[in-house]
Amino acid sequence: MTVFPPAWWLLGEGRRG
Repeated sequence: MTVFPPAWWLLGEGRRG
């Protein structure tokens, strides 16, 4: 995945914070 903002990161961070 070379999308920005990275969807996978948003999924992780979104759930955390």
